[in-house]
Order: sequence, then structure tokens, then C-alpha cells
Amino acid sequence: MKQRLDAIDKILISGLPRTGTTFFGNILGSCEGVEYFFEPPMVNKLFTYVNDIDKTVWQDIFEDYCLNELLANSIAGRRLNFNANDDSHIFNYKSKAEIDARLEKSWRAAELEEQLNSYTFAFKTPGVSNYLQTVLDYYSNWHLVIVFRTYEDILNSILVKGWFNDDNKNKITPYVTVDGAKIPTVISSDWHKDWSQLNEIERAMIYMNEQFKYLSQLKNYTRVDYNKFVENPKVLLDYFERLNVNPTAKTHELLKTIRTNEKDNSHLLKTKISRNILDTALQYKSSLKI
Repeated sequence: MKQRLDAIDKILISGLPRTGTTFFGNILGSCEGVEYFFEPPMVNKLFTYVNDIDKTVWQDIFEDYCLNELLANSIAGRRLNFNANDDSHIFNYKSKAEIDARLEKSWRAAELEEQLNSYTFAFKTPGVSNYLQTVLDYYSNWHLVIVFRTYEDILNSILVKGWFNDDNKNKITPYVTVDGAKIPTVISSDWHKDWSQLNEIERAMIYMNEQFKYLSQLKNYTRVDYNKFVENPKVLLDYFERLNVNPTAKTHELLKTIRTNEKDNSHLLKTKISRNILDTALQYKSSLKI
């Protein structure tokens, strides 16, 4: 099974949540021959267990899911989201003509198998920085894209989502429950004891700092800067050239929709924050140029 996935061009988009991975993923998905998937839930779960399951068993499950459940079914038109209210709506990145062509016939398994190598398989799953190196060790030819954004802007966007507000039911997954609190698994257990005493901004920053810790250890990836491509969307074409994918008319249509609406969020780092949390944040702001 591993040889099947190794033979296919692959792009994995990651980074922290709220960095612009959705923008980048949709535009990448509009490129010629790219079959793109928006945060497949089973991928997130499988990444969570990548260090706990025997390598051969994990790869067998993972590759069957990627090739059969995702790629083959999407090519056949069986796994397409037509809900226009969702980020994963198929017409966010594919033309109606292309999708109509898939729906003109019923596809047999043998036909789909022949088609797999014709596509670049791409998906995005943010917030899994602590598992990325193991996945790259398993698949050295997987092209990893990390999207970066200004630290304060990520922080502001996470606070707007309210993920670290005790009254908000929506939480970052995967998480562990400690004394009733749902704490993302990426966060070191060293913080569990004091979690209830931390304010919302401190919790969000700890989550971000833990993610940046793992990202700073990665070596082989393509860096994409959100702030640069919203200022000048055409820089995305340079990224696509590096990824060996070609833009389509839909790609150029999407590039015209990108707008910058950033405000200055620097005040967030001047609020009441523990010194050690702030110092770590400033360290990553400097070293990662965010």
C-alpha cells in the first residue's frame, strides 16, 4: 500500500489555525489536477495516533483512507460538498464544468485506480504541528506547506473564536480533559495544574507557543506568509510554481477576491500576561519573523 501513496504527488498544508490556511488551500485546490480536501476529520484523528500505533498498521489505515475514501471518491464525484455555506463548498475552488464532467458517469474501481496518479493529492489540517515530523519521516516526498501570519493577528483571531473561553462550547481538538477543562493535547502537561488560573489570552498564547515550538524544529517545508499574499495575491503564483502546480482560470478568479483588512493588534501583547509566556512569544516572533 505504501508504494501507491509514494507514487502520488502530495501537498500537506498546515500551521496554526487562523493563519490563512483556508485561503491558501482553496486557491491551491483551484489549480490544474489538484484534488484538495478541507480538514478531513479522520486525518486529524490519525495524526493524533501516529506516534502510538505500529508504523506499518498506521500507514495501512492512513493510505487506505487517503486513496480510497478521499481521492478516489472525490474523483468519482461521491465526496463533494455542495453546501454553499461551508468553507469546503466544492465551487469555492472548482469550476462547475469540471464537476459536471465527473458526474456524467458512474466510475468503476479499476477506472479510478488508473486515475489516481494523474492528480496531486492535497489537504489542509492546521494545529497538528507536534505530529508533522513523524509524518514526514514516514513520507519523505510529501511536500509540506506551513502558513505563517503575524503573531498578534493569529492571537486576535483565536480570541474572536473564543476557543479558550470557559463559557464557549467550541474547543480545539484533540484535547484532554483535566479537572473539567478541555486542554489541547499539543499543550505540555506542565501547564495542566495552573490552567484554571490562566486568563484567556495566556491560554491562547501557550497554545500558540507550543505549536511554534514544533514548527521551529521542522526543516523541509515551503513557507507561505499570509500577510504577504493578502497584500499582493500574485505572490501565490510563485508558491504554486515551487509546488509544481499550474493555475487555472478559477485560480485567477479567486486571486481577485483576496482583500486585506488587517488592523493593528499589537496592543494584545501589552495586556496582563505572565512574563515567561510573553518572553516565549517574543522569542518566536523574532526567530520565525512573525
